[in-house]
Amino acid sequence: MSKLLQQVKTCVMDRRKGIISFIFLSLALITLYVFCSNDPPVNRFFGLLPLTALLIIWGQAFFTSRKYFSLAFLFSFIALFSVVKLRFILNILVGGAPYGRTINFSSALILLILLACNLPKNKLARGLLSFGGAALLFIFPVVSWGYYSTSGAYLSRDAVLAIMQTNNQEALSYLSHFGTAKTWLIAAMYFAFVALFAFCTAKFGGLKPLSKKTIVSAAVFLMLNGAVIYKYAATSYLTQNLAQAKEVLAEYDKFKQMKAQRRININADDLLFDDEAGVYVVVIGESQTKDHMSAYGYDKDTTPWLTKMRSNERAVIMERAYSCDISTLGSLSYALTEKNQYDQRTLADCAAFTDMAKGAGYRTIWLSNQPRMSIFDSPTSVIADDTDEQHFVGKKIQLKADHFGVNPDAEFRKGLDEDILAALDGVTLAPKTLIIVHLSGCHISYRDRYDQEFAHYSDDKKINAYDNAVRYNDWFMEKFYDKVAALPHFKGMVFFSDHGEDPDRNLGHDYSKFTPSMCKIPCYFILSEEYEKTYPERAANLRRAQDKIFTNDLVYNAVLGMMGVKSRSGYEPQNDITSGAYDANPERFMTVYGKIKIIDLKNIGTPKNLNIPARS
Repeated sequence: MSKLLQQVKTCVMDRRKGIISFIFLSLALITLYVFCSNDPPVNRFFGLLPLTALLIIWGQAFFTSRKYFSLAFLFSFIALFSVVKLRFILNILVGGAPYGRTINFSSALILLILLACNLPKNKLARGLLSFGGAALLFIFPVVSWGYYSTSGAYLSRDAVLAIMQTNNQEALSYLSHFGTAKTWLIAAMYFAFVALFAFCTAKFGGLKPLSKKTIVSAAVFLMLNGAVIYKYAATSYLTQNLAQAKEVLAEYDKFKQMKAQRRININADDLLFDDEAGVYVVVIGESQTKDHMSAYGYDKDTTPWLTKMRSNERAVIMERAYSCDISTLGSLSYALTEKNQYDQRTLADCAAFTDMAKGAGYRTIWLSNQPRMSIFDSPTSVIADDTDEQHFVGKKIQLKADHFGVNPDAEFRKGLDEDILAALDGVTLAPKTLIIVHLSGCHISYRDRYDQEFAHYSDDKKINAYDNAVRYNDWFMEKFYDKVAALPHFKGMVFFSDHGEDPDRNLGHDYSKFTPSMCKIPCYFILSEEYEKTYPERAANLRRAQDKIFTNDLVYNAVLGMMGVKSRSGYEPQNDITSGAYDANPERFMTVYGKIKIIDLKNIGTPKNLNIPARS
């Protein structure tokens, strides 16, 4: 017995430093969890913190230099955990459970990368793994702090979606408009962190000689850390918004996969439609708020053409139009499809109005001054790619044109919406045609949306640059309408903006700083004389609804209503503004995916942080 006790004593004394480190580290993590989180401790997360401490102590044992291992771990942990500090700065709730998950996730990710980067014997392989691991490790805090430096807000799920869906041109425009010296400093720090991490992993001694026993231990260690990362990848503060964004993208992917089935459903639905020839045009504006349009009462003369059109008896200007969301991706996912805020259908099961138009015998054409979307498909890109003819005229730089052709001696400039005019001349029309046009409109950076000859207001101020962009859009819409109105069989045109903007506060359209201007949009219909004579009832219904609330997720219903295309199984007369059964009850209308009632917008005076619910 005494011999056994002596062996136990020897074992404890040999490992006393590790045991003491484990005890102190466990207590430190528990203290960090209990005293810094707002929620009371949750037992299962409370119990996992000693496991995290054990993994950290265990990780030290694989390396020849515990000192440099500890420095590398501490440096990385502080960087990752700074995302929680950001929540405290912005007075955002820090709950106990996700707080504990963030500790566990951060520690496990660092430990796994540290060990994995040093497993190869080849120095080049170790160096490449170190740089790659560091690039992955620090992307979470750098993107969070970078977004904070440009928007003053916490990185939301929808901001992650916007980043994942953006392209180089939009990203550069955003940074040129909102970027600060802090933004570029954070970007520089990212590359410095990556280099420093790679340097540390190369210098803190490397791995001890790997015996068979150590290899088994390392394998178990890696599996445990991998399990912790997998378990908390969707719920830690570092990655929860990324996980939620992936869920939305999965729904978008399902929308793409269901394309063939939707077409079968439409063909089997025995659509009701008119056989008469007709060319219909839908124009999608970008980031345009009616608060900066003189046609809606703004004090600057930003929309002289639309103001004049108020006296045109064939123009129906919606006085109370709102967007269903404040992002292009979210808004158009509903506006172009059967899905809206007022039903329970899933997006994947909902037809696009281009699908319905094709089912009714229409040729569909897509014209866009926006680059094709990112590597991630969205409903908008799926719908665009499925049209019969597509023209993407948006280019970063091209020869500057006069307003009706290219001057070969002119200077270089960024692509403008007026390039759509030339593209329109090249389309192939059928007697029944639906044309969809997606503009750059008033998207950030505002100065990029017009030539200097359209700088009606001095654009040394961003608000003036926005007003110039609005005025340019008004000029373009006049020229565009003149062209489409002259097309054979032209029946009508619809214009709506995907969402609004808040240039007065320089807030753009950020969820974390929502204001009513971000969802107050222009929307108008211009009908041809021929349309008025052929479909007087639809035209009359549309005029009667001119002063009623309308949200742009009902554009699908409005366009098909104009065209006289109806689904026997899915037609919603209460959502069709061209129907006498349109439900104009103000209480029912919503924005931001049902988060806010339209009638409550008047009560929002200061920017409001929105915690956007998951989409269906």
